[in-house]
Amino acid sequence: MSWYVDFFKRDYARLYSFEPERSAREAAFARNALKLEDGARVLDLCCGRGRHLRGLGAVGVDLDRESLHGLPAACAEMRALPLRNGAVDAVVSMFSSFGYLENDEEDRRVLREIARVLRPRGRLLLDLLNREYALAGFAPSAQRVEEDGTLIVEQRRFDALGSRLSVSFVIVSPSGERTDSPGHSLQLYTLTELARMLEESGLRLDRVFGGYDASDYALESPRMVAVARVT
Repeated sequence: MSWYVDFFKRDYARLYSFEPERSAREAAFARNALKLEDGARVLDLCCGRGRHLRGLGAVGVDLDRESLHGLPAACAEMRALPLRNGAVDAVVSMFSSFGYLENDEEDRRVLREIARVLRPRGRLLLDLLNREYALAGFAPSAQRVEEDGTLIVEQRRFDALGSRLSVSFVIVSPSGERTDSPGHSLQLYTLTELARMLEESGLRLDRVFGGYDASDYALESPRMVAVARVT
């Protein structure tokens, strides 16, 4: 079993939570950035529990079948989408769901599949962690205390040769019970690398934002939100 299947089934929901207002703001930003018209056919790639589906008017795809119960979504692999060629007007990939796969070639397969299901001149919004920001403020560990008193310790490792960030977690409940999570592993791309991969996959980079506040991308931006279109 790939790490991301196990992590999202078991640990993701207790390590990351998002208030509905934030999800609505992010969906509104994506609609504006993609210039979506009413009735546009939108695919939310790796939609998880569907927190953006309503705001985007989208259908979703995710590997975790249990999280999709009651949602307009299909359980499928993002390297083999269950859609015909040119089926959608736009694809969104939110909160660093691109970069989990085993290597660059697998990520290229995803981009080629996105280009296949997009209509001519259809658009993609790809939300990534900004590599420069992550490395400039890199710390091998960090911790936070949740409202219920749970202590969460992040332990980070960066492979400079492979440009891959791995994060594991130690979770300590208010009663002192400890749980260890192997966490997640994410490929970090520079903007130059991403633009090249998009071009090789039949997509052209149009604009890059530094976050969901619609700010321009800069080295110190927390996010790298790329908008591309089918060439």
